[in-house]
Amino acid sequence: MSRQTPRKARHSRQPSNRIPAVSDYESDAAAIHADYAPPPPRTNTELNLSVLQRYLPSIHTILSIAANAVIYTFDSASESWEKSGVEGTMFVCAQSPLPGDPGQRSRACVFVLNRRGLDNVIVDLSRVTHAEVSGELVIMKVEGEWQEGDKVLGVWIHNDKDETREVNAAIIQEAWKIARSAGPVEPQGPEAGPAMQAMVRSEVSVRSEESRASKRLEKRGKRGKPIEGRAPEDSDTEKSESGKSEPGELERVRSVSHIPESEKSESPGSESEVDTEYEADTE
Repeated sequence: MSRQTPRKARHSRQPSNRIPAVSDYESDAAAIHADYAPPPPRTNTELNLSVLQRYLPSIHTILSIAANAVIYTFDSASESWEKSGVEGTMFVCAQSPLPGDPGQRSRACVFVLNRRGLDNVIVDLSRVTHAEVSGELVIMKVEGEWQEGDKVLGVWIHNDKDETREVNAAIIQEAWKIARSAGPVEPQGPEAGPAMQAMVRSEVSVRSEESRASKRLEKRGKRGKPIEGRAPEDSDTEKSESGKSEPGELERVRSVSHIPESEKSESPGSESEVDTEYEADTE
């Protein structure tokens, strides 16, 4: 006769407490609001400054703002102004001295946030050898680096108010005089905030992809397959001889300081706050 397997004793469970806990709504709500207090409201200037510091952390003060500005470059061959493709909100900014600068010289810059692309314009005013207001433009002659010649830039500021252009031009000239009198500061290294670093990483990845595509095309060409639409590369013949600006260049620049109406850009608005798309792009 077979024996039945003895059953194991059931686990004795403690009876669950089904009585709901007593809650004081007012005290709970007060505790939640105390832990998750909303951040204090910030002004437009503080928001703009936080966006600019993502590109250049050394910026500590915004001296003036123009809702819309267009950057032009002067072509000495055709003696005319050409659009650079940079257009957006312009800021005249004061920067902190470099940490390694024994003289702790003051710095300032003109910063144009480009709403038409990712290429912003940052003009170090200590490297501007000449600045003046001629007609509708603020003309700046910027020192070139190494073998590059000096560049002449023109800033056309949309006069959304009666004195917008006049006030910004005066502040640019005043900041330039202070920065220039202190002398140019040799940068100790590339200064870049999180937004600039992200743009550099994106540019490097694009260039590496273009390099790989170029190598694939070269391999196809070596196999005897024709590559249409590819021009011969000759950097020596394409590059023009660069040198310092001619003595009479500023005179030629002044003579064409008027921008045709068809070349001007209408301001998208009169608000001085940075577009929200820049904050979204730099997150």
